[in-house]
Amino acid sequence: MNMITERLIIRDMHLSDLENIHRYASDFLHVKYMTWGPNTYEETKRFLVEAIEKNNMKPRKNYDLAITDKKSGTMMGGIGIYLNDDMDQAMMGWIIHKDYWNQGFVTEAAKALMDFAFNVLDLRRIYATCDAENIASWRVMEKLGMRKEAHFVLSRMFRKEMGYRDELHYAILKSEYIQR
Repeated sequence: MNMITERLIIRDMHLSDLENIHRYASDFLHVKYMTWGPNTYEETKRFLVEAIEKNNMKPRKNYDLAITDKKSGTMMGGIGIYLNDDMDQAMMGWIIHKDYWNQGFVTEAAKALMDFAFNVLDLRRIYATCDAENIASWRVMEKLGMRKEAHFVLSRMFRKEMGYRDELHYAILKSEYIQR
């Protein structure tokens, strides 16, 4: 599985990605707004092995993909789409190393993944969620043309040490995506 954009190659994850994944998965700054992490090396390895196994299942419902720089081949982060049981809609999520923040890489990767999801997988709907204070994530969702469907107050424990947090839900229908 490869998707090529102007600056990126988005591809299936490989065992050789372990060190790059662990660079961001083990750093609190990167996972501050996540429900997991910071990871130990073993937790990152377990995630990667499970992601590869799920990527190889038939029918494929999980797409955990590496975001890599087209020129250097460096893995910058990860992006994924996870289909529901009916395989007509999916949740999307992403993470990128801080060295690549604020350069449009996540938006570029997410646009390519949305195109694949709607045009190849023929999904009806894609949604994404984030901590309400994760401004970078909800701004990506808005750049993708997703609409805010909900703002849930103190609904989710993102980080135990921070307690319950507000959560935002964004989504886009295939018909809305085509109209953009």
